Amino acid sequence: MSTRDSSLNQVPADSEPKPSADELDQSLSALLASSQESERHQTSPSAESVVKPGGLDYSPPAEAAASERVSVQWLLPRFAMEYVAAWREWRVAKQAGQAALDFYQTLRAKRPDLAGKALYEAFVCERNRIEASASRTILRHAEESFAAWPNERDLVFRDVVQYLVISEYLMSHPKRVGTTINMSRVISRLIPMDL
Repeated sequence: MSTRDSSLNQVPADSEPKPSADELDQSLSALLASSQESERHQTSPSAESVVKPGGLDYSPPAEAAASERVSVQWLLPRFAMEYVAAWREWRVAKQAGQAALDFYQTLRAKRPDLAGKALYEAFVCERNRIEASASRTILRHAEESFAAWPNERDLVFRDVVQYLVISEYLMSHPKRVGTTINMSRVISRLIPMDL
């Protein structure tokens, strides 16, 4: 550190005493009030403004305060709903992924002769209680969704589970356009890539 830098950090002995916490609070309150007042005068007229003969832009304080309360009243529930939706999606992905892994291991023990796409087809048939043709369609969709993009590779069990869990979740919540969280990431933490 140079001598110039050290001289900047030193406080002269005859300097003014530091203000108390109450004085700081009062000065900050006054500064905040003055900045809010200046912002109110600098903003453009809003749709809620009332034109009076004495002035161009007049918005009564009670109406302004009510509109701020309404926006906060709508904002908090929306945030809470998004948080609950994210938690629900995480829980569904985790439970469904674990259940699929358990069922896969049971099926693998029952039918050790199956491997690859034949095993995945049997898994989808038994899990969803559907025919083989419908199972092959699901496998094709899973391959198109997860194995063909962004890098083309062979279909793995994780791809099948991701497709099943996410599509079933979206079908059970038709008003949702997508998911809040990355459900694939939750499933990929449960199911290894080499199955």
